[in-house]
Parts: sequence; C-alpha cells; structure tokens
Amino acid sequence: MSQDPTLAPSPQKQPSTFRSHWLNIRRKRFWLALTVVAYTLLGFFLVPVLISHYAEKAIEETTGRDAQIADVRFNPYVLSIDVSGFELSDRDGERLVGFDRLFVNFQASSLFRWAWTFREILIDSPYLFEERDPDGDSRLARLQAEMASRRPLNSEEKKESDLPRLLVGTIAITDGGARWLDHVPARTVDIEAGPVNVTVHELNTLPGRDGRQHVSVGLPGGARLDWDGTLVLQPFHSAGNISLSGGRMNLASAYLEAMLPLSKVTGMADLETAYRLSMDENGQLSARLENLQGKLSGFSLTGLEPTTDFLAVDRIELNDGSLSYPEHRIEIGSIEVGSPELTAWRDKEGQFSFEQLATADTVIESKATTGNENSAAWDIRIREVRVKNGAMGWEDRSTEPVGAVALGDLELSLNDVSNQDNEQISVRSSLAFEGGGRAGFEGELIALPGFSLQGRLELAELPLSLGQPYLQQRLTVAIEDGALTTGLDLQVQADGAASAVGELEITALELRNTQEDESLLAWQQMKIDRYEVDSANATVRLSAVRFEQPYGRIRINKDLSSNLDGLVLEPEAAPDPTSKNGEEAELSLLVGGITVSEGAMDFSDLSLPLPFETQVSSMEGTVSTIDSQSVEPANIQLEGQVDEFGLARIEGSMDLLDPVRHTDVSVEFRNLLMTNLSPYSAAFAGREIDEGKLDLDLLYRIKDGQLAGQNDIVLSDFKLGGKVDSPDAVSLPLDLAVALLKNSDGVIDIELPVEGDVNDPEFRIGGVVWKAFSTLITKIVTAPFKLLGNLIGVDSEDFGQFQFLAGRHDLTPPEMEKISQLLKALVQRPNLAVDVSGVYDPVVDTPVLQYGKLRSLVFERMGRDPTVEAEKDELLSDEIRNVLESLFVEQFPEISLEQIRSGFSAPPLDDPEGDEVLDELAYAGELRDRLVDAQSVDPGQLQELARQRAQAVYDAFLANGSLDPARIRLSDPEETKSEDGEWVVMELGVADAP
Repeated sequence: MSQDPTLAPSPQKQPSTFRSHWLNIRRKRFWLALTVVAYTLLGFFLVPVLISHYAEKAIEETTGRDAQIADVRFNPYVLSIDVSGFELSDRDGERLVGFDRLFVNFQASSLFRWAWTFREILIDSPYLFEERDPDGDSRLARLQAEMASRRPLNSEEKKESDLPRLLVGTIAITDGGARWLDHVPARTVDIEAGPVNVTVHELNTLPGRDGRQHVSVGLPGGARLDWDGTLVLQPFHSAGNISLSGGRMNLASAYLEAMLPLSKVTGMADLETAYRLSMDENGQLSARLENLQGKLSGFSLTGLEPTTDFLAVDRIELNDGSLSYPEHRIEIGSIEVGSPELTAWRDKEGQFSFEQLATADTVIESKATTGNENSAAWDIRIREVRVKNGAMGWEDRSTEPVGAVALGDLELSLNDVSNQDNEQISVRSSLAFEGGGRAGFEGELIALPGFSLQGRLELAELPLSLGQPYLQQRLTVAIEDGALTTGLDLQVQADGAASAVGELEITALELRNTQEDESLLAWQQMKIDRYEVDSANATVRLSAVRFEQPYGRIRINKDLSSNLDGLVLEPEAAPDPTSKNGEEAELSLLVGGITVSEGAMDFSDLSLPLPFETQVSSMEGTVSTIDSQSVEPANIQLEGQVDEFGLARIEGSMDLLDPVRHTDVSVEFRNLLMTNLSPYSAAFAGREIDEGKLDLDLLYRIKDGQLAGQNDIVLSDFKLGGKVDSPDAVSLPLDLAVALLKNSDGVIDIELPVEGDVNDPEFRIGGVVWKAFSTLITKIVTAPFKLLGNLIGVDSEDFGQFQFLAGRHDLTPPEMEKISQLLKALVQRPNLAVDVSGVYDPVVDTPVLQYGKLRSLVFERMGRDPTVEAEKDELLSDEIRNVLESLFVEQFPEISLEQIRSGFSAPPLDDPEGDEVLDELAYAGELRDRLVDAQSVDPGQLQELARQRAQAVYDAFLANGSLDPARIRLSDPEETKSEDGEWVVMELGVADAP
C-alpha cells in the first residue's frame, strides 16, 4: 500500500518553516518570543533573587538588624509576588517581626485607573514581638530611632498631605500572632496574642468612593472582633458597626495583675456600637458612637493580701450608650450590675483592704501625650444605674474577736447620674443583714463639687450584736440580744454638717456582764417617738423616752468591788487634749421626759457576812423634761415593789446632768422585811435581825455639792438576832439601843440627819449614813435618860441621877419626883430595864458613918434607942459628956482628961485677969471628934450603905405597883466620888428588859 505524498513529512521543509517563523531575527515573532522568554525567565527566576537580595540588604541598612527571607516567588504574568519565611531579628538575635507568607497580587488596571490597584494582599502567620525595658525604652522604639538616624541627611520628606491613590480588593491576615513583654510594672507582663484573622474588602483612598467593608478579627481565646461599615480615606470618613464578642480580659488582666496586688482577673466582654467618624479640611476629628451596648460576664478579681476572691460580678450590662466628640459628651441609658459579691476587710493594723489597690505601684510612664490640660471636660450622664441581688461580706480584723457583717439582697438604683456640679442624683437602695434586719434609703445626693445627701433612711430589726466587737473594746459587756429599728430623715451638707429627724426603737435588749457572766441590763422595749440631731448646732432633742420592762442588776462582790467596776476599759492611749478644737460647741441635750413601766432590778451584796439579795419589781414612774440649757431640774416620780410586799417610792427634783448642783429627792420605803437587811446589820454591827419591818423616808438635798439630808426610820416588830463575826463591824450596844428606842407599840421611830461634801473624792453616801447611825446609837446609849426625859418633855441633864446626903440612903423629895417621871417614861419603853447600882464615897460617907457609930455607942451606954433621931447638940449635955469622957478614957488610956481640959481652960472673955474657966462645949466637942475619928468603918459598911441607897431607889420604883419588878435590876455597889463633898450621886443605868 502506497503512502499519500501529501501526508508524508518533508524533512527539508519543516525545519525551514520553524526557523523562518520564529528564529528569524528579522521577524517580529522572534523578538516577541525572545521577549516572552526573557520576561518569563527574568520574572520567574531573576526577580525573586534580586528581590530577596536587595530587600534583605535594604532592610539591614535601614534598620541595622539582620533580615532573612527564605523564598521569593514572582509571577510576571499575574503580577503577583509570594514571599515566604521573612524574619527580622534584633541585635540579640530575638525575632522581632516576621511572617510565613506574604502574597500580593497587583493589577495592571492601575494604569487605567490612575491608582495603585491590588486584587488581593494576603499575609499568613504574621508575627510581632515587642519588649519594653524597666526604663520605658523598647525594642521597636530603639529600632525606630536607629532607622531615623540612618536616613540620609539630604533626604527630603514629601510635604504632600494627600494619600496615594489606592485600590485593594481584599486584604487578609490569617493566623497572626504577637507577643508583648513589659518590664515596667513591678511584675513583668508577658502576653501572647493569636491567632488573629483579619479580612478587609474594597479598601480605597479614591475621593468620593465609598467602600463597604467587613472586617472579622479572630482573637485569642475564641474572641471575635467584627467591623462592618464604610471607609473613605480621602477625605476621611467612616461609618458602621463594631462588635466584640467573647472578649476575654487577657491584656487588661495581665496589666491589672502586674500593677495591682491581684493574682487573677477574669471576665468576658461583649460590646457593640454604631459609629461615625469624619475629619474636616482643618484636621478636626468628629466622632459619634450610638446605640452602645456592652456586657461584661463572669467578672472577678482575686488577690490582695491575704489572697481572696474579693470581687465577683455575674454580669455588668451597659445599654443605650452614646459618645459625641468634640462635644465631649457621654450619655448612657442604663448600667445594670447583676449579682455582685464583694468581700472587704480591715487588717490588724487598721488598713482597709482596698487601700492596697490605692497604694500599689500603678504608674506606668509613657512618652505619649495623654491629653491637653486645656481640653474641655467630659460631660458624662447616666440615666440609671442598677445593682441587683448584691452581697457583701465585711470583716474587721483589727478587733478581737473579728467583727463581721454579711449583707445580702442588695438593691441599688441611681437615676440621673452626672459628673456635673450641683446635679441631683436620685438614690434608692435596700439590703438585708445576715441573721436578721433590713436597711433602706431613698433620697437625693449631689456628688460635685461637694458631697451632700438628703433622704429617708429606714433600719428595721437591726441586730445590735453587730456592734459587739466594737463595744467589747470599750466595755466588758456582751450584747446577748437586741434589735434597733429607726426611720429618719437624713441631711448631710457639703461642709460635713449633718442632721437627722426620726424615731427610734430598741427591743429585746439584753446585755451580759462578761466579767461576772451574768445579766447586767435589759429591757423589752425602749422607744423614742421623735429625735432630732444637728451636728452644726451640736444639739440633740428627744421626745419622751419610754422603757417597757427595764431590768438592771447591781452586785457587790466579796472584795467590795461591784459588777459595775471595770465595765469601762481603759483606752490604750489617752487622747491628746490639745487636739480638740477649743471653740467646739458644747452639746445641747433636751429629753422630753422618761417613762418606766414594769421595771425590775436585782440587788445583791456578797461582801457581807450574810450574803444579801433583794428584788425590786413592778417599777413604774416618770422623769420630766431634761434640758442641759435650763437650770430647771427634772421632776422624778418612781414607784416599785420590793420583794413580796415592800414598797419603794422616789419623788423629787434633780439636775440629772449635774446632780451635784441640785438634788432634792425623797426616797420612801415601806414594809421592808428587816430580815433581808440582816446582812447589813451583821456587817456594820455584828448582829443578825430576826424579824421586823422597815419604813424609811430618805430626804437628800444637795446644793452646790453640799449634802443636807434627813432620814426618818420607822421599825416595827423589830428583834435582833444572834451575833455574827465581822471584821469590819462596829461595837454598838444594839440591844440597849433597841430597848431605848422601841415604844410601847413596838415601834422604833428615828430621825437621822446626814450631811457632807459631795465634792470630796472620799465622799460615800453609804458611809455618811452609817456614820450618822453609829453616832446616834452612841449618843442614845451614853445618854439614855436624856432620851427618856425627852419622851415626857423633861429636858434635864441629870434625869437619871439620884443624890444622897453623905452617909445617908434616904431619897429626898426632888429625887422622889424623878422616880415618878421615870415611871412615866418607862411605860413608853416597855422593853427597857433600869439598872440600879448603889454608890458610896469613902471620903464623904466615912465621917458620917463614924459619927453614927459613935452615936449608937453613946446611946447604948445611956440605954437609949440609937435609931431615934436626936439633935446633934445633945452630945454636949452633961449626961452625954460623961459618957464621952468614959469612952475617951477607954479609947485613949494614955491621954488624961486633965490634959484635954487644960487645952480648953482660959479666963473669961469679959475678965481677962480672972481665974481660968473650962470651955465645956469645946471640950466636949474635942472628945467627940477624937472618938469619931477613932471609930472604924470597914469597906463592907460602905458597901452596905450603897446597897441601902440602891434599895431605896428600887423600893421607890415599885411603890405604886405600876412597874414590873423584873425591869428594875440591882447591881453590885460601886465606889464613886462626890463633886461637892456633901452629896453622893448615884447614876442609873439601862438595859434591855428580859
């Protein structure tokens, strides 16, 4: 089979055709092909090498840093460049800037549009590292400075302000990353961000050409930043919407944790706003944010010292916000804080926890200008701020024990909040205290230029135990129970002056003495219908204060201390008196009276040999108005029951703010059982009281510190008991005193005046009363007959004395009258006995007894009855003289009668020269006197005389039969001394009747 010659190739003709068409230099095809080949070779192979070489060299010359490019690819046909593995390192080898890939697709249409036109610019895995040194300098700042220093001195920067004409179809950044290392804060901040993804469409700088843009930036932690709007660069104008979703507080957290004593900051932010930005021909920027919405969720702060989760907020929402610039105005519709929980405390040194934030090193220097001092201030207005379901815990660790308050159900509403001067902000708040009690406030405040506040504050059932840690620093008292309720209209002025008008009630109060571990003070209710407090005028005005079922306890311990001693603790350091303002106004206090209903008090005294305890109950009464600015004292009327059937009443007037200036008060006790007072009698006089009832009227008047009091004491059916050992007891003859004081009805009625200087630091009313009582008893016992004389109207100092002539035992008529008067007095004192003790005076009574003995002897010799009275001169009769001479011779045999007679013989007076005559009277008297002196009187005879005298008094008392013989007691004779040498005085004694 033969081949078609037209189909068979011609070996000579084919090469000739190719060469003639393409390799012929005379043909345009050749040059076109050569150009294409050269363009291709240069574009694909040479250009990348040149770009890589000269780019690295230029960067190194410009920055002074090493630059590396791993690979460069250029497509001359699509005008695209693809750079891979770029890296710029700092002098220490640290990577500063880099990316994995840069792809730029240039459009030839730039020639027709007269604008740099790019179809797309893609950057894959860009990286930036910045590190700031402690002195504020940084790697990029040093890089910028060196680049500026390497710029040629003769280079001139373009002065044109217009931006280059630019059209970019798409700009995309994928998987970007950055690291920020800051050594300026006290603790280094190390932040890594990424991956970052950005897409921009239709970016251009052509005048009047809007480009609708959408930018979506992926941020670390899943956050996303979206921008949707228009952007015109020439002139600058942009409008659209910006939103941030899922934004975690990485950057803010790092700096907060570095600058403040915080260990952890958490939270997620969502933000959305519409905006408008523009710049006029003068370069003035205008900005407007509208419909700003924001939300911060799960916000919490952890830190401080000691480390604590001190702030946690479920959510913070911002709604309907707007910002205007250059108007400098910010308006926010509402800010709502949901379920905030705050923990605060004061440490042992007295520093508040949040002061740690204020004292932290928060200053970070910046070379940038942050603002112009002359720029306009921002006008910020918030229509409403709401806090819902808040809670707060407070601890005061400076006290022991720690003071703690827990608050819940916190609701706060602020309306019309503004930072402008004199703008009123409406406030409404309420909260609950853990363990009971609520608080609420509604009013207005002005924050600037000075803080002022007015409104209504309500406290309901606030537990007083909240103040226990602070009370315990001043008093040894524990608040066991009690709640405060008050409502007040409060005003606080900008100058700090405050005033309040309201009502107050404290219920179920119970205070315990922690030293004695017993109840100290209590009441069921204390109520004040109205009170007014004004700090500017230093005034406190109260309506009537009403106490329902008040109770108090007074206790005297064995060591004479009381449960009130030591209640007030001494401060650690006394306040400096010079620190007070000498012109500070004195407090003016007005109390519209005090009312007591169903009061009670327990009183006990354990210092007595017999412990004592009594109760006052059913106390009712009033105290009239108390005014510190008036000299008018308050009137007091109180009445209560003592034990089972006793009565106590207090009436009078007193300056309660200065009782030393004026007190005129009577205290009346009725029907008190004396057995309850036995411990006091035991302590004071060493005796118990077996029975008796007491009525007591005490009147105390104090004028300028001087006490003049009168105590009227009435004892009924009083009977002393046995003795009790008491080291402090005063030895008093109480039995005798009782007998002297108790009348025929068995009643003792005593008037006991007391006086003293209340200003004396040693003054004690109890000591004054007991001293007066002791003095009274002593006077009564030492002068009992003066008391008896007073009973019948006899004022005589010798009412209990009986006078006897020397040697005699008969009662004279005046003494018999005393007997009669004493009988009347003794009838009024049926428990009193008279002690009769005969007396004798050896000096006065002996001569009379000697004379009587001689007389008896003479009469016996004469055979006469010696008991018959005879004249003294009968001794001078001849018969008696003869007996005397006989007795003299017997008594004095050594002396002759003639010798005695010679001594009494002399001439008569009318005849001096006559014979001697015997003076018979003188002679007989001499014999008598010598014989009287010779008579012996022994002590028994003197004691017998004393017994006779006592018997005479005894018989006189019993003569009419009106007196029980048992009430007259005869005691042993006693020797005494006559004051006048003629009368011997016998003084009666008294004793309690058997």
